[in-house]
Amino acid sequence: MTKEWEETVSQQETETTEVSADTDVQSETLSDDGIIPDTEAETEPVKVKKHRILAPLVIAACIVLLTAAVILIWAGFFYKSIKGCWKYIVTVGEGDTEADYTYVLSFEDDHVCRYNLGGTTYTGKYKIEQKDGRETINVIFTQLGREIYRKSFYYETEGNFFSERTLSVTDLDGMILPPDDLSNEVGMEVSLKKKLADSTEQDGKRYYIIPFRECKEISPRTKSYDNFKSDSKLTGIWYEANENSGFGYTFTFHEDGTYELIYSDTSYTGCYTAENGECRYNLLTNDGQELENKMNYSFEEGNLILDVNGQKSTLVHTDNQFAFRGAIK
Repeated sequence: MTKEWEETVSQQETETTEVSADTDVQSETLSDDGIIPDTEAETEPVKVKKHRILAPLVIAACIVLLTAAVILIWAGFFYKSIKGCWKYIVTVGEGDTEADYTYVLSFEDDHVCRYNLGGTTYTGKYKIEQKDGRETINVIFTQLGREIYRKSFYYETEGNFFSERTLSVTDLDGMILPPDDLSNEVGMEVSLKKKLADSTEQDGKRYYIIPFRECKEISPRTKSYDNFKSDSKLTGIWYEANENSGFGYTFTFHEDGTYELIYSDTSYTGCYTAENGECRYNLLTNDGQELENKMNYSFEEGNLILDVNGQKSTLVHTDNQFAFRGAIK
């Protein structure tokens, strides 16, 4: 009895010890809130959600875009540059004699200026200066490396990128409308010019203010003859050089029936039709009239021979419209 009692007590003590040990282990692994943590999860790296990283980048990008938009809008509203293409159309005459005269000015990069009258375009240089306290454009047109003429304008621009732009030029040197001498006026001529444009008087003269409106580009006539005929041998760019002056010209015959003649810093455009060695071509004036001319052509050893009223020129084929020296492109 005593022995059995001792064995029973010993067994109970052993179980108590095991339970106590288990309780101690569990106590050591319990968290403060009484939850047993996942030991495997503790070994994994902490994952940061992507949107927490992207959010600052998105905000920064939006700020940059908003700043750029504000700058562009501000610049657009206060854009006063003369760069671009400007057109002035004036109607002269009445009834059968009525005609629209078109003048186009283009101010480009590198201070290049172009002045278009129908199918003729003059190329020169321009410079902006202060004259009598006003913004002034000075333009110089050249031919064969020499100055043809020099013109000056006071100018003002109105409008911006979001509205129609206008360029008002005071024609100081009569590029379009000659100024009047107030001491010796011609009544009929003055009356006509006053119908065409506003004017201002200064130092005994009356100057006319030409209202140009912005246009897309200089666009001489491109429509071909209704009865256009082509000659595949004639199509292309042909170059003639003057051995004495070093200057020459290029004659380009396009497949669509239009041509371009570039001579030094002046270009001429119009339409042509060619058949059986005869070429008819026209030149559009700034009042819409077409001046037609005729020449004969032939080919010798791959060169083009042009015969205009008995005067012959030999042109060679080229890939460069500006194959001559001294031209402003």
